[in-house]
Amino acid sequence: MPTDPNKDLLIYVARLMFERRLTDMAGGNISLRQEERIYISPRYSGSRQHWRLEPQDIVVGSIHDEGLLEHPRFSREGKAHLAVYRAFAE
Repeated sequence: MPTDPNKDLLIYVARLMFERRLTDMAGGNISLRQEERIYISPRYSGSRQHWRLEPQDIVVGSIHDEGLLEHPRFSREGKAHLAVYRAFAE
């Protein structure tokens, strides 16, 4: 099964940030934008998963899709990520 390079990059950066103590297990999210899509770490990435993410953990969707807010793994901080991506064109 082919992997998604954007998911792989997000997972790599999340782990690297944790290893270098740029984030901790307290929470927060990281995301990236690829054209009109958002790739974002799921809720509880730090506290429950200790930033050990798998490709299936990453939440992906259109930055314009309000339905993304209903995704069970979409974090409440994701609203801020979406607002930034919507406010600033690529």
